[in-house]
Amino acid sequence: MKKRHHFNPVLHLQHFAGAEPKGQVWTYDKTTGDMRSAIPEQTAVETNFYSVERDDGSMDTTIEDYLADVEGKAAPVYDGLLQGTTPTGQPRADFAQFLALMYVRTPAMRRMAGNVVGREIQIMNYAYASNPKAFDALLHRVEKAGGPKLTEDLKKARRPS
Repeated sequence: MKKRHHFNPVLHLQHFAGAEPKGQVWTYDKTTGDMRSAIPEQTAVETNFYSVERDDGSMDTTIEDYLADVEGKAAPVYDGLLQGTTPTGQPRADFAQFLALMYVRTPAMRRMAGNVVGREIQIMNYAYASNPKAFDALLHRVEKAGGPKLTEDLKKARRPS
């Protein structure tokens, strides 16, 4: 099971490897201002970045496996592009998918998505809390779906003192 997940694919990073130091890419840390060089395999990588922990504590690497498959299909197209060949048909679609995933698979996009979801939850909570009918309907749906019986306790908690 793969643990080291690249949020910038080695397939892409290897094309930026230079002569000094040989075969390495330079990375700039915007937060600390530090610069370092490393081989592409040790750059833009985090342990279990795309993994989801299962109930038993093991890691599900389905997303990483999917990304590896997409990269495998994109690799020959990438090489062809560098040699001046324009892809058509399925190879073009495969490479488009690779590019789209490069955009959304970074830590920055994960933070942005987390902020969006967090803000959405805040808005929904405010909307339900400020509308008694919507609040009661939500509690009813939760209970009907098999959730806990919260109606009276939450109605008391919602009431202003």
